[in-house]
Amino acid sequence: MNPDKMKCECCRETEHQFVLTDTYDNSVSYFVCCCCLQNLVNRNLSKKQYHHLLKSGHVDSEYLIHEDFYDSEGNALQPSINGFR
Repeated sequence: MNPDKMKCECCRETEHQFVLTDTYDNSVSYFVCCCCLQNLVNRNLSKKQYHHLLKSGHVDSEYLIHEDFYDSEGNALQPSINGFR
């Protein structure tokens, strides 16, 4: 698949606009649209977005989707509702 035309890994609806590389593990990258980028960095993904990431090959030991931030069902446990911290 052409990475330039790849869909967002979270919503799978729009083409990705950003590649976010995990600060703690440079081998982990997220291909996301602008709306999902905000949810991802604010630890506020919907269950659907969270599960799409897991189906894309991500695991809950990665920092941004760590099991401390989401339960096994994909519920956000520590969302940053006031924006970036």
